[in-house]
Amino acid sequence: MLAQAVGRLGQPLYRKREPTGYSNSSEEWVNTSGLLGRMNFATALASNQLAGVKVAPERAEGAGLRLGSPEFQRR
Repeated sequence: MLAQAVGRLGQPLYRKREPTGYSNSSEEWVNTSGLLGRMNFATALASNQLAGVKVAPERAEGAGLRLGSPEFQRR
């Protein structure tokens, strides 16, 4: 289920043949449907709604704040 969810986000596992990997250009990633898909994925992951994947509450607490922080975004 996790591999399918990642595939729906545009990065199917083991499907990119070029050695350069998936694109880093914003044109391919910055759009409303992509943002909504990533938000839905994060919500499903954090609420343990992905089959076969369980996130311990103590590990997930505050993860969104850390990942969305300006300090993390500058890396």
